[in-house]
Amino acid sequence: GENYNGHYLPANIDIIAIEATLVPSQHEMEEEDLNIASTEAACELVPIGTNNNAPPDEAPPSEMVTSTLNNHDGLADPSRQQHNANCADNTLPTAVIATAEPMGKMSAVICNRHFRLGWWHFIIVIAIVLLILLPSALIPQRRNRQHDDTTNWMDDHTNYLQATIEQILIQNSISNPATFNDTSSPQYQALDWMANSGDGADAIQSESIQGATPYIIQRYILAVLYYSTTGVGWRKQYDFLTDTNECEWGVGANNGFNVIDCNNDGFVTLINLWQNQLMGVIPTELVHLRNCTALDFLTNRLSGEVPVEITQMKLDYLNLGYNQLSGTVMPEYGNLVNVSYLMMDFNKLVGTIPPELGKLTQLSGWLSLEGNSLTGTIPQSFVGFTNATWIYLNQNDLTGSAEFLCDALKPVEGYGYTYGYTNVNSTSPLLELWVDREKVNCTC
Repeated sequence: GENYNGHYLPANIDIIAIEATLVPSQHEMEEEDLNIASTEAACELVPIGTNNNAPPDEAPPSEMVTSTLNNHDGLADPSRQQHNANCADNTLPTAVIATAEPMGKMSAVICNRHFRLGWWHFIIVIAIVLLILLPSALIPQRRNRQHDDTTNWMDDHTNYLQATIEQILIQNSISNPATFNDTSSPQYQALDWMANSGDGADAIQSESIQGATPYIIQRYILAVLYYSTTGVGWRKQYDFLTDTNECEWGVGANNGFNVIDCNNDGFVTLINLWQNQLMGVIPTELVHLRNCTALDFLTNRLSGEVPVEITQMKLDYLNLGYNQLSGTVMPEYGNLVNVSYLMMDFNKLVGTIPPELGKLTQLSGWLSLEGNSLTGTIPQSFVGFTNATWIYLNQNDLTGSAEFLCDALKPVEGYGYTYGYTNVNSTSPLLELWVDREKVNCTC
């Protein structure tokens, strides 16, 4: 055996002993509620007071708690003795022997002691849980309130901007007010873009709202054009609906030409979106681009009728060729007195050619109505096209005669391509006149 602090301990068991000088009574032990007889205990208590192998000169430590504990209820029964024997055979883990403390209360008694929780333990646990959970529950709510406050402020600000821009547009008769009630309309979408990310705020917060109004209207109209022609499906976006100035959208990007041209005052003068997969209708709002003189929508998939408002613009160039436009050649086209190029070829136009087109005396380039379903005869007023270079009326259902044009304008077929686009006849610069000869009498 081992000599532990003056006491002789058995050699066949591992024991951790704690000395004490005061042995508790059986009543005190019962008050401590020691579950000595635990069924799950690995090794609860090992008596050390009966060691026959101890040297004669060293008596067993009778002051240890063993003798007292052995007199406790249940400790002297055969099951307890068998349990202690098992411990002595090293078949169970290390035993821990507990003795009394100076105050007379038992400390750390057995290997697997059952611990009884009092009501005050639950109060402590609940308090700890609340201290952990409550802050984490309150902080997100506080953050959510802050986020909600910010969101509400932004919503209010956006609503204010949208209402202000809408009022400007209605006061200037830019769009039908009913379109702003339809969230799917291009007008509403353009208005919403202006209020949220279209720099409408910067314009409205300028020193003079009256001075900003034309630019607000211009930017809004270009946004309406984008949404009206399914801008998301364009072949190229050309910087449309970005935060840059609209005059910088698509600079030199369309085969070397600008998509948007502006004058020195920052007002749009040209829109060039040819061959860009535009789908949809031409918006009436374009008429309010007061400084715009050129529209080029050649080779797209525009449909519907051309809005009559277009004929109120100060255009000198209008190219709507190679689309899917329907309707007629409107007499109002005669109002485009400054136009030098008027091209509506290869669409789905029907009806007759109005004589009002003869008013286009400034026509110096092309008049192209080719590839439609036009009927009737060529108006006599066409003799006034004394500045025209090319007239294309073929691939239609026209009838009658074009001899009066041959006599008045004396076109020289193919001559201009050979000699630098110059008609040797002094009557007009007309180089080509195209009609369907099987339907229209024409000898020139």
